[in-house]
Amino acid sequence: MQPLLSRLLDAARRGGRIATAFRVAGPLLLLAFAGWERLRSGARRAATTGSENVGRFTGDTGRRAAAAWRDRSAARRSRLATRARAPLANLFELHPEARRALGRDVGLRSVPVDEIVGTAVAGPAQRGGDFLPLPDFRSRNWQGRWARIRRATDRLDIMPPVDLVRFGDGYWVEDGHNRVAAALYNGQQDIDAVVREIRMPGYVDDDTETVATLAPIAEVGG
Repeated sequence: MQPLLSRLLDAARRGGRIATAFRVAGPLLLLAFAGWERLRSGARRAATTGSENVGRFTGDTGRRAAAAWRDRSAARRSRLATRARAPLANLFELHPEARRALGRDVGLRSVPVDEIVGTAVAGPAQRGGDFLPLPDFRSRNWQGRWARIRRATDRLDIMPPVDLVRFGDGYWVEDGHNRVAAALYNGQQDIDAVVREIRMPGYVDDDTETVATLAPIAEVGG
């Protein structure tokens, strides 16, 4: 009987200590838990509000940027469509004296696209002011070539340089009309080009050791 009574008394004492400890620590634990819940809820609200604000900001900015890009692209296409209705300017028609000009190789240059003003290919007009062939000259072969060029520019592939003649303040295309057109339609600022400069006889350039006569120019596709 005694051992059982002792065990019961010990259990009661232990229970009393546990109860006392709970009475002291319990409120602290509850306060800590409540604080953690408030902190977590506040963080959740801040994250939600912040993400909504960021989403709203980036969404509006993205929409404005996309709209501006569409407007620029649409305006560019409209301008090029207007240009396409007129034949591309021809160097030798506008400047017949260029046939007597002397030429020298300048080499590879990055040329502003808006400074390319026409073609240096003699003969009847076959291209519009957007550097693309006029509708009657758009063969199936050309359509395939144009599709390949557009895919390459969309992938940002490195394209071969075009061949340009510089005369006066402008550049004129010997080879690479389609690549110039792609640059125009894509809004490209500059294009790589192998440049030949031609000047009228009598022009003296102290930096030039040799001056060659401009060879006859013939169009090569692309």
